[in-house]
Amino acid sequence: MAEAGTVETHGAHPHDAHHEQSFWSKYIFSTDHKMIAMQYMFTGIVMALIGGYMSYAFRMQLAFPGESVPGYGVVSQGEYNSLVTNHGTIMIFWVAMPMLIAAFGNYLIPLMIGAWFSTLIQPRPTTASMARLVEGCQVRVPLGFST
Repeated sequence: MAEAGTVETHGAHPHDAHHEQSFWSKYIFSTDHKMIAMQYMFTGIVMALIGGYMSYAFRMQLAFPGESVPGYGVVSQGEYNSLVTNHGTIMIFWVAMPMLIAAFGNYLIPLMIGAWFSTLIQPRPTTASMARLVEGCQVRVPLGFST
């Protein structure tokens, strides 16, 4: 016969405890809109540094024609054209668009529509889109330094 004063709680079982997420599931394959936005922002910042380095190289060539650019070397005519073109491509398609559209969009839109949960409605396609951006960066950067 059950006693009147005992109440069994739902969370009393050890298997109900929440486990800590691993690094990969929390930061790399996240479904949290804020973390996905930070991934876009970080990738955009890295690509901005690469595009800025290209800008440095061709602007130093303009400032000191025929001289060796510190950290790059002598810039030929073909390399100059390649640096200018790749700088523009990287800054538009791998910096401005991921940072302004994807990062701010993934971070702010769920907050502005009042989403009370921290996951996107379609988190897997958004995470896959971020993976395609990183793959594009891995292909684009080596091609940018070849003439």
